[in-house]
Amino acid sequence: MPKTREDLVSRVFGYWTILENAEDRIFGSQRKQVVVAKCRCGKIKSVLAQNVLNNKSQSCGCLQKERASAWMQDNWKKKRSL
Repeated sequence: MPKTREDLVSRVFGYWTILENAEDRIFGSQRKQVVVAKCRCGKIKSVLAQNVLNNKSQSCGCLQKERASAWMQDNWKKKRSL
């Protein structure tokens, strides 16, 4: 019996807000649920639902940039205080 699709529309995961369900994609012999999501920064992308649900995808990439920037600023402050 096929699995039922989970309705994720309007839910928020990390920086993603799910806008709508997209057509499933086939990877090898598996059919995967895809959603259209809007990132907090405004970028809209198609994302695998399983990646959003298990936190493998938390943003379009802007979250990693924010974390790297914060890390660099913190390291710079530490070096300056030596």
